[in-house]
Amino acid sequence: MNKSIGDCTILKLKKNSELLRPKFESYKLRSDKEIPCLYRQKINHCPVKLSLPSHAKVGYHEWRVRLRWNHLKNGTRECSTIFISQDGAFVELSWAKSEGDVVFQERVITNIEIPTFSYKGTGYDDIYSYFPDLKVLTETFILATDGAGKLYFIKLLENSVQTEMIAFSTDELQSHPFIILDAIFHSDIKIQILIAHLNGNKEAASLRSVRYSIKDILCEKIENSWTLHILNIFFSKEIPIFARFLQETSTNLTIILGVHDRIQNNFKNKKDSSYLSDNKIHYTWIQTPEEVSLFLTLSETITKQDIFINFFDNQLQGPSKYEELKYILNHKFYDTILPLESTWNLSQTPFFSEKILEITMKKTIVGLKWLRVFEKEDNALELENLSDRINVLKDLLKPKLIMSKIESNDEYDLDNEDIEIYFLQQFKEGLCIAEVSGVNVVGNQFVNQKNKALTLPVRSNVDTLIYDIRSSHVNSLMDLTHSATFPALSYISSSKISKKYLEYSYTNKFAIIVESGAYRKGLYSSQNIYLYWNVDNNQVISQQSVVKLGMEALGLCQVGDHEVMILGENEGNLAVLLMTNI
Repeated sequence: MNKSIGDCTILKLKKNSELLRPKFESYKLRSDKEIPCLYRQKINHCPVKLSLPSHAKVGYHEWRVRLRWNHLKNGTRECSTIFISQDGAFVELSWAKSEGDVVFQERVITNIEIPTFSYKGTGYDDIYSYFPDLKVLTETFILATDGAGKLYFIKLLENSVQTEMIAFSTDELQSHPFIILDAIFHSDIKIQILIAHLNGNKEAASLRSVRYSIKDILCEKIENSWTLHILNIFFSKEIPIFARFLQETSTNLTIILGVHDRIQNNFKNKKDSSYLSDNKIHYTWIQTPEEVSLFLTLSETITKQDIFINFFDNQLQGPSKYEELKYILNHKFYDTILPLESTWNLSQTPFFSEKILEITMKKTIVGLKWLRVFEKEDNALELENLSDRINVLKDLLKPKLIMSKIESNDEYDLDNEDIEIYFLQQFKEGLCIAEVSGVNVVGNQFVNQKNKALTLPVRSNVDTLIYDIRSSHVNSLMDLTHSATFPALSYISSSKISKKYLEYSYTNKFAIIVESGAYRKGLYSSQNIYLYWNVDNNQVISQQSVVKLGMEALGLCQVGDHEVMILGENEGNLAVLLMTNI
């Protein structure tokens, strides 16, 4: 049963017992005659290759994104894929059957400039270009980025191509590299995008929980130029493993993010409205005969420049735009103070990520014992020893942090302590309205492309359960429905140490794993493709095929109900492999 904490509904994943395969035994290797039809074709264009220098100060999430980048995306036509080449060409690959044979076509749609970019950061990470990327939004409209901070709007006309560009800028960089996570096409002049980028600000980068910004941006064409309007900003320690818009109607639009560490609500104005959602006092205090000091925790994103406190003899004054400060500003004291001798300071502690605001006020009447800090009783705890300050503040944080602890989903097996578990959070207008915790996602945002339906692959013991994600028409909450099961796929996937791509068909008939051929542990791993057919009803044995790829995989894309296209390279020679009749 679902439950609510504050304004956030805690959802539980439900299994459909009729779709489970408890009696499944194994996959049987198909004979050579039963292997799907294979067609290999050389191509003339090479995808962009980016390499980071050995001295690059880059975190784990940056490496992971680059190592498993999928260059192939669904094209503008049926049975086609598209990628951006190293010279900036948008190359569309398509195939068709003619007189029993397969005919390939390679065409260039348009071109953009591919710059290289590097920024020696003063914080935790340096910033480098990402791979150029694109999203085919309609048959005639493509959204793209050069990987170095420019956003392209490409409209395919009958006999020409219209290309328009705008640079995405931040306070640090005029052209800030970013990754397109998802995009929604509203019209030819209105596009909504979800992006992630590494923060370049020294203070933001030094705080591990705000290393990445995730931004919901509305792109509008006004007169003859495009403008960007930031609707929501979220801070995260990582690039989300899953990031999607969820939309059932033109007005019912939400954002789903899958992350290790729970994301707080919209930080566009550096304000978290859920920070004090329990409406309890989040400060403690201590006094001496001469002064009164109070301590409270603030969000780690707040800096000294964000705080404005004016001391008056009977109260503290200032804008209370932060929930944490509203209980201490503009409230009369128990007694009067000396404003000119009173101070405040913002500091950090290694015991928790939040910052500590310390306000010290000189008493007008030395020796007067204050019964409380403010005129109105609020039951704030008075410390007897200053050394107890940290422990008390940690206890005061617990009501806020209780939602930040990952709990195992009790509808769902988690039998391995080492597996990675995630929060799946749903945001509407900047606020988290629903959440699923204890989810082990199979694959990631850059592996499982957005197909005909929005789905999420979840590990359950050795199996992979496929959940369809839809939006409730009543309250906009995400509705996750168990629609299919791939027996033993989670176990198989984790056993492939050189796995690069994993994708399951949108018909749930087959799954495919492509190895990278990377050098590991003194041996060159095999460059194989593994196909696994799903079972019907209560079958205990299904089939698998192993295909020698013979090249380094650069992209994987499903181009039909039973067709998959793989882009690869071998010693500088580019080729595409088409698999049919899967």
